[in-house]
This record gives sequence, C-alpha cells and structure tokens, in this order.
Amino acid sequence: MVAIPDFSAGAMENWGLITYRETALLYDKTQSSFLNKERVAEVIAHELAHQWFGNLVTMKWWSDLWLNEGFATFMASLGVAEVEPTWRADRNYAVDNILSVLTLDSLESSHPVSVPIDDPKRISEVFDEISYRKGSTLIRMMTMFLGEEIFKKALHNYLVKYSYQNAEQDDLWRELTAVSQEYGGLARNVSVKEVMDTWTTQTGYPLLTVSRDYSQNSLTVTQKRYLALNSRSPTTSSWWVPLRVLCASDAQDSNEPIEWLAANEGVTTEHRFEHGADPDEWVLFNADMIAPYRVNYDKGNWELLIAALNSKHTSVPVLGRVQLLSDAFALAWTNQLDYNIALQLANYLKRESEYLPLSTGLKALAKIENVIKRTPDYGAFQKFVRKLIGETYFKAGGLATKKIINGDDLNSVKLQTATSAWACRMKVPGCEENAIELFRSWMETDNPDENNPIPLDLRRTVYCVAVSRGSVLQWRFVLARKQRANVAAARDALLHALTCTREVWILTQYLEWAITDETEVRRQDAAAVIVSVTHSTVGYYVAREFIYNRIQDIYNAFNSEGRRLGGIIKALLEQFTTQRELDEFLKWRENNSKYLEDAKLSVNQAIEKATVNIAWLNKNRRSVVERLRELSK
Repeated sequence: MVAIPDFSAGAMENWGLITYRETALLYDKTQSSFLNKERVAEVIAHELAHQWFGNLVTMKWWSDLWLNEGFATFMASLGVAEVEPTWRADRNYAVDNILSVLTLDSLESSHPVSVPIDDPKRISEVFDEISYRKGSTLIRMMTMFLGEEIFKKALHNYLVKYSYQNAEQDDLWRELTAVSQEYGGLARNVSVKEVMDTWTTQTGYPLLTVSRDYSQNSLTVTQKRYLALNSRSPTTSSWWVPLRVLCASDAQDSNEPIEWLAANEGVTTEHRFEHGADPDEWVLFNADMIAPYRVNYDKGNWELLIAALNSKHTSVPVLGRVQLLSDAFALAWTNQLDYNIALQLANYLKRESEYLPLSTGLKALAKIENVIKRTPDYGAFQKFVRKLIGETYFKAGGLATKKIINGDDLNSVKLQTATSAWACRMKVPGCEENAIELFRSWMETDNPDENNPIPLDLRRTVYCVAVSRGSVLQWRFVLARKQRANVAAARDALLHALTCTREVWILTQYLEWAITDETEVRRQDAAAVIVSVTHSTVGYYVAREFIYNRIQDIYNAFNSEGRRLGGIIKALLEQFTTQRELDEFLKWRENNSKYLEDAKLSVNQAIEKATVNIAWLNKNRRSVVERLRELSK
C-alpha cells in the first residue's frame, strides 16, 4: 500500500499495489483526529475488500458496478467492526449509508442500482452514492432476511465459482437462491431474484403508509414511491418489502420474525396485517432499518410515539429513533405530515445522549437551515436549535473544557464534536468566545507548528470560527501553518479552515488558487475547496460568480472530469432558494452546455434539488418559522 501526495481518487484497489491519498492511509496520533483514524480504517478495509469483490470477481459490465463498490463498502463496515468493535462501525456505517440513500434516491433524476450503460461517457457518473451506499444497504438487507449463515455460504460459492471471471447480478441471485432453498427457502416461496430485482432494477424506494384499527388490533399498509417533489404524478413502482414490526410491549425483542409486503400488495388497495399491540401502545416499522424505505403512520400512532420519546426515549431502540426522526422530517418536508408532529418528535432530542439519533435529528434540521440561512428568519431557527442542543452541548464537553472528555470512545468524541460545531453556528453563548480564546492561545504559542493546544477533534470547529470572526491576520496564520504542516490530516483541516473567511477578496484569491497550477491548493483538493467556499454564507455569492464566469478555466483545470464538475454544480444549486436563481442558472447552462456534457446526471439532480428547495420555501417557510418561534419560548 502506498500514499500518493496528489491523487484525484480517494484510493484505488490495484492488485498488488493499492494506492491512496495521504489522508486515507497515513495516521499520526499527534496530528490526526479520532475521526481521521476511523476514516483511514474504513478506506483500507474498503480497498482490501476489493481484492475479492472487483479483482478476484469482476462485474461483467459497468451496469453492475454495485457488485464491486456495494460489496466493498459493506465489507469495510464488517472489517472495521471486527478490528474495533467498540466503534460500532457495522451499525454506524449502515445508518450513514441508508440516510444518504434516502436523500438522493428520492429524486426522480436518481438511477437504479443496476443501471443500463450504453455510453462510455456515462460510466464515471455511476460511481456515486447509489452504487456504493445503496448497494451496501441492499447487501446488508439480504444478510438480515436470509441469515448470516446462508449468506456467507452462498457468497463463498459465488466467489469460488466466478474467481478470475466476470459476473452479473443474476449470477449472485442464483447462488443465494440455491443455498436459501437448501435451508427451506424464503417465506411465501419467493426467490431472491424476485425480491431483489424490485430493489436493484428500479429507481427509488417505497413509502409505506400505515393506518391502525385500534379496536381490532390490526392495521393496513399501502406502498408507493417516495419522491422529494411529492406533487409529481404517481409512479407504478412497487417492491417486495421486508417488514419487522415492533410494539411498545416487545420493543427490546430484536428477534421479531420478518414478514413480507409483496410487490403486488398495498399498491391499488390497502393490505391488512394483524398485530399484538394494545390501543395505547405504539407500533413501529423498520426499527432495525433492515431496508431503505420510509413509513408514515396515522396521527394516533405518531402521538403515541411522541409521548414515548418525550417520557422515556430509551424505550424505543436506537435505530428506531433514527428512523423516526428521518421519516418525520422527510414526510413533513414533502407535506405528507404536519410539521407540528415532526417538531414535537424532535423535542425529545434535548435528552438524547446517543450520537446516531442526535446527528440524524440535526441533519434533518440542517435541511431547513440550508433554505432559510439567507433569510430574515434565520435567527428564529438558531434560537430553536439553541434550546434543543444547549444542554447536550455542555454535557458532551463543549469547547469550554478545552479537551475531549472521553477520548477513547469514538461515539462520545463524535457527540462532542458535532454539538460543538452546531453550538457555535447557532450562537450558543460562550461557544464562539471559547473557540476564539483557544485559537488565540495557539497563535501566542512558541513554535505553533509543533505546539497546538487545541484538542485534535475540535480543531476544525475552532479554526473555522476563528477565521470567520477574525481578519486577514488569522487567515494568514492558518495559511502559514498549512504551508509548514507535514501530516496530510493536519493540512486538510487547515485547508478547510481557509474557506471560512468572510473577506471577499481572500475568497476570490483562494478560488483562483484552486484552478491554477503550482499554488497553495493541490489539484486533488481543488474541487473540495470550491465546494467548501460555495457552502459558506459569504462564499456562496463569491463562488456563484466565479463558477459562472470561469467555467472554461474550471473545466480545463479538472481535465473535463465530469464527477468533479458535477459535485461543484450540486454544491451551488442545492443552496438555491428563489426561482430567479434557478432561471439564471438554466440560461447560463444553455450557453455553457459543452462544459457540462460529462456531468449531465449530476446537473439534473442539482436542478431537481433546487426546485425542491424553492417549492418548500413557497409553501412552508411562514408556517414552519411560526412554529419554531412558538417552541423557542
């Protein structure tokens, strides 16, 4: 394995010589954070998994790229979990993957996991979250409904049979079905291919709508595709959906049997299920997040779930809390659930001490933040979040302690890091002041390149606050430290901090460096710099003009690499909040289409995201802000 100083990919699984970016392979305990360490472990495990999935057995055509990348992503979570069990990588990575899939795959412009590729120019576009993360999510789903023993035996047969050859997804289905039948087969006599083709050959995922009959201990379920633009015409898609249903009395029993909602059930008529919950008990679907789908409930069941979370949130399993938070805000976003319910649900986060549910809730709120941060209502949003996370921020350690409270516990470190970043952004009293004090003590230290008093995992937050609140003096100090840093992880944190300035001329200069040879920005980092500037409050305006006016130079700097150009366009458009911004972009695209030819999929997804934002603001901004103000009192 070798680290390369300027390497456009994260890593490459070459058989016999695996190549990496420095940040993905090199770890220095004095300069690299715990999160850097986790990233190194994940990437190494991913590339080693490729020696079997990709190298030993290679997909027959790019249509089944997920057989490479989905398996490498899934196996990485198992590998890291085996080496560092306290990190809970199997669970944490699964949640990250599913939440990412639920966002991207809600767009009409998404694509199937097994996607027809008839043009070489389209190949690079499918190296995306669908091939990696949805592929991994569906593999995890199979291990859960088949059982680990069956899955491992079938996978062994698959790897042996197709060693040094090419395979397609039907080859995998045959091996899984054959072993499954040895053990009695799946319930309802369905084959693996019948189930999995509904997940891999069509775009998107289902929304299940659950309505309870409280007098009969039964419920009905319907399914349809969940779309971010809910007003669009309905689709005919349907899935074989694995169901594991919990109720309050058996919430801690993880061995509930899996039932199936067939692809022809709950589509045109309601499908009825019996269950054992009393009328005053909540019912929860997908509590172990076995598959990527969303669930909406009748108002009565939502209220029972809200009451449970606000009285004793631990009565609902951790992944169940993640699922509920993600679903509630996504459904409210598409006007399929009242925001009162979503925000009442989120109210319990004041007492949440687990990283996964808290980060899920904050990510859901970040979607609202993204569309109102440049409006007069941003202050109301900040006040609401301050009330929500203020106590957790201080309990987790915050910045005032000037240290990581529980440095051996990865999830505790993540909790302290995430709440600190949010607390400073939401103006929790003392947070920014503590960051500035920490940064000042670093500036006043003898030999600051060797002696940095800022805790490793808090450096990104502290650096960004100090540069944002400071002047050119702080910016040049960070630049000098980056120039002298000899550890990639340290350079990366400093590189990001430089994008936090509010000085327009500095941001313009930094963007110029990103597309110019032999400057402070290596070409591997250029796209990340442009994206990071675009995401900042002041930088958005600077980056927008830079992209519009310098697209030819950007295109040339990236050697017409569509993935990087697509990522930049996505970063820009996902922050659009007005039709005027979108119309301006569409006109610009017409005049510059030749530069975007290899990024068509990303550009179409970006346009759809912008359309979603604009529709949400027009319909929901006033009512949501009013509710935030009420809950902040």
